[in-house]
Amino acid sequence: MPLLDDLRIEGAVPVAGHGYPGARYGILSGFEPGTRTLEAHFQIAPPFKPLPVDIVLDKDVPVTLRDGVTIHVDVFRPAGAEKVPVIVAWSPYGKGQGTSASVMGIFGMVGLDNGIVSGLAKFEGPDPKYWCAQGYAICTPGIRGVVDSEGDSVVWDRQEGRDCYDLIEWLGVQDWCTGKVGMSATSYLAVSQWFTAVEQPPHLAAINPWEGVSDVYRDLVLRGGMPDTGFAEQLQNNSYWGRGQREEWLRIHNSQEWPDYCDEANTEDLRRFFDHFLKGEDNGWDQTPRVRYSLLDLEGGDRVNIPADQFPPADVQLTRYHLDGRSRTLGTTAPADEATAGYTVGANPDVVSFVTRFDQETTLVGYPKAHLWVEAKGHDDMDLFILVQKLDAYGTPLQQFTVPNQGALIQDVTERGASILRYKRSDGRLRVSMRHLDEKLSTEAIPAHSFDRVEKLSPGEVVDVEIDLLPVGLTFYPGEQLRLVISGRSLLGTTMPGNREHTPANKGQHIVHTGGERASYLQIPVKPA
Repeated sequence: MPLLDDLRIEGAVPVAGHGYPGARYGILSGFEPGTRTLEAHFQIAPPFKPLPVDIVLDKDVPVTLRDGVTIHVDVFRPAGAEKVPVIVAWSPYGKGQGTSASVMGIFGMVGLDNGIVSGLAKFEGPDPKYWCAQGYAICTPGIRGVVDSEGDSVVWDRQEGRDCYDLIEWLGVQDWCTGKVGMSATSYLAVSQWFTAVEQPPHLAAINPWEGVSDVYRDLVLRGGMPDTGFAEQLQNNSYWGRGQREEWLRIHNSQEWPDYCDEANTEDLRRFFDHFLKGEDNGWDQTPRVRYSLLDLEGGDRVNIPADQFPPADVQLTRYHLDGRSRTLGTTAPADEATAGYTVGANPDVVSFVTRFDQETTLVGYPKAHLWVEAKGHDDMDLFILVQKLDAYGTPLQQFTVPNQGALIQDVTERGASILRYKRSDGRLRVSMRHLDEKLSTEAIPAHSFDRVEKLSPGEVVDVEIDLLPVGLTFYPGEQLRLVISGRSLLGTTMPGNREHTPANKGQHIVHTGGERASYLQIPVKPA
């Protein structure tokens, strides 16, 4: 069985510009322009999966962008003369990172066998092993400013959309291409598809953003008005290594994005999508429901691929559960009398919570929000963190791993942080001085903040704030409970493992007002039985 020696790839070399690849350097990371054929049964290295068919690799092909900058791309395509459509995986992650110690370590951490992939794919991208066997080419670009490509790198910028437009138009006229270009993959590779699609390159026929934020500012780096740049810093410091300078169809699944994207059934489903839009096959994809969502019960009874015409489903009812500061409960009727509940920042406990028990099966599908009347004693601002938990009938919080690995290592990693790997809740956050709503973007279900002004609190001032929480698909059985938790610290830790955690700017006391003229409430999206 041929291995990597057949490729004559040079060893790892530090680059002259910013950063070193280190553990992110893979077998195909070296700069070696040229075309070669990887024959069927070729294996890049143990433990990766051998190729089922011959694949032509055009390595480090130069592509000149509209401003004269040259980037380098790798193209994997089926051997033979037949023209094929091509799928692009756009990200700063190096073209050869699939065999790196970093990516292999991630697979091991979440419980994925490296033997399910060929090692030829860009991290989080489509695997040439599968797609070339199905009559597609895969393009993995080294983007502007990364590795051996020219220019200065940018992070989540419109420049990426313009650059990918130029690449797509170059790919569309290659003599091996049918003129149909698609994009696919998760996380950063999903975000880049939004930037590209808005530029409307003529040869782009379909995109598949598997899982990725659509508003980087609101959803990631300044969620709730709090600068939380740990993930962005990790990305910038560890992925954008190169020679230049750098800047300082909906399906909702029930697992983390990496296992979900690698799942065999999901890959076949994705192939039907691309076969329809890139190859023109009449395979029934047009009958696929516009939305397929999942419902978690956190007890082993998840339901997946539930069809709907929209998200949230049209029959969802926005239902208010009012906070009662005296009884610490949530109820559908607002308390007549005013009351308060609160905590001292840094004390134990430093949270205040409210609970309701469901007497019949209740399903939540959509976007929760908290409308709170709050006051800061001893300070002019508040960083608030909101959590909605599911409790069993005995009051125990229920959680669920989103990855196959459930061993000791993943228990440790997710004990406080790495929340993408263990589902514990729907959460939201807001810096109260950034509470001003954007009237054009806000809806009854989802508040959106303008983040264009700072409104500090005066002593004794009580203000109302609206806080959006991450969407949910959650089933409660009779006797189970919902708990709303309010705190001045992050209750989940970081989203990604190893990130620096945001430090709140809190002190003094946080007071939540309930009932009467200040009827704070949690609004939840209830789907009728």
